[in-house]
Amino acid sequence: MSSDHILCLEVDKTDLAHTRISDRAVKELRDGEVLMGIENFAFTASNIAYALHGESRKYWKFFPAANPGWGCIPAWGFLTVEESRCDDIEPGERFFGFVPTASKWVFAPDKIDENGFLDGSAHRDLLPETYNRYHRLGADPTYRADYENQQLLFRPLFFTAFLLVRHLELNDFYGADHVVISSASCKTAMALSWLLRRRGLKTTGLTSHAGRAFAKNSQNYDSVVLYDEAGDDLKPDQTSVLVDFSGRDSLCQELHDRYGDNLAYCIRAGETDWKAAMATSAPEIQPGPSAMEFVTSRYLEDNDLGINARDLRADLAEELLEFYGHASRWIKTVRALGSEAVQECYDRVLAGKTLASEGFVLSFEV
Repeated sequence: MSSDHILCLEVDKTDLAHTRISDRAVKELRDGEVLMGIENFAFTASNIAYALHGESRKYWKFFPAANPGWGCIPAWGFLTVEESRCDDIEPGERFFGFVPTASKWVFAPDKIDENGFLDGSAHRDLLPETYNRYHRLGADPTYRADYENQQLLFRPLFFTAFLLVRHLELNDFYGADHVVISSASCKTAMALSWLLRRRGLKTTGLTSHAGRAFAKNSQNYDSVVLYDEAGDDLKPDQTSVLVDFSGRDSLCQELHDRYGDNLAYCIRAGETDWKAAMATSAPEIQPGPSAMEFVTSRYLEDNDLGINARDLRADLAEELLEFYGHASRWIKTVRALGSEAVQECYDRVLAGKTLASEGFVLSFEV
C-alpha cells in the first residue's frame, strides 16, 4: 500500500450490501493538521447500526467520502501519528478514538491537553464530543497493552452499558429487581448484564437458538431464554425492565402481554436485527409500559449523570479493566488484514454470518 494514499471501505448509502474500496491521495497537510495511520479497528453489529443511521444521526458526516452517494462507516480504533504539522502532537504518538474504516486519515487537533485532543475539522464542529475526542494511550486509565484487542472490541460498547446502568440507578431501576435483555449474545448486552449482576439485580437474556449456548456459557446471566419460549419461562409476578438491543418494535408489547403492569419500563438501545428494524413500520399505539430510545451521544448531551466527569471516568476505568479480564475467557479475537479481508468481514457481519464468540479486529495493513 502506498504511503501517500488512503484506502477506505465505503458503502452505498442506498444499499448497504453494495461496497467498494476507494483509493484517494493524501492531501498536503495544512498548519495544525496531522496524518494518522489507523493501526486497526473493531467491527461489530454496532458498526452496521452506524450505517443504518448514517443520515439521521449524522454518522456519514464524520469521515466524508469523495462521492456523496457513498459513506465511510465509522469504527473505534488505535491510531499512530505518521506526520504532524501540529506543535503539540508528535510523530509516533498513539491514540484511541473514532476512526474511519480506512488505512489512514487527516485530523485537525484542537483543545489539546495531556489526555488527548478534539478533532476540530470544520465538518465535525457540531457533531457529538464523545465521538470527536481522541485519547493519548499514555494518559488513558482504561488502556493496558495486553488488553488492546479487548479495548477495541468492548470499550465503546461497555461505555454504553455503563451509561444504561447509570440511567437505571438514577431512576431506582423503575422499581424493578429484574432486567430482561434481548440479543443476549451481543457484546453490549453481556456487558450490561455483568454490570447489573454486580449491583445485585437478576438478569434474563433473550436470544435465538444460534446464540443460546454462547450466552449461557459466558455466565453473564442468571438465565438465558429463547425468544419463542419467553412466554413460558419468564415469571410474570416479578417487576422487570426490558432493555432491547434487537430493534424489534413488537418485543416490548409481547412482554407486556406476559408481564402486564409488572413490566415497568422498556429501553430500546440497539438494532442487532437490523433487517427487522428497517422493515418495521411505526407500531400501533397500545397500552403498555413507558419506553425510551437510548442513544449514547444524545444521552450524554441531554442528561445530568449526577457525577463529575473525573469520577465518572475513574468508576468506568475500574470496572472496565475488570471486565476485560472476564471477557477474555469467552471472546475470540479474529484478525483480518488487507482490503479484501476487511470487505469480506463487513459482508459477513452485515449478513449475520458470524459466531457470537467472534470479535473482529481489522486492518488495511498486511
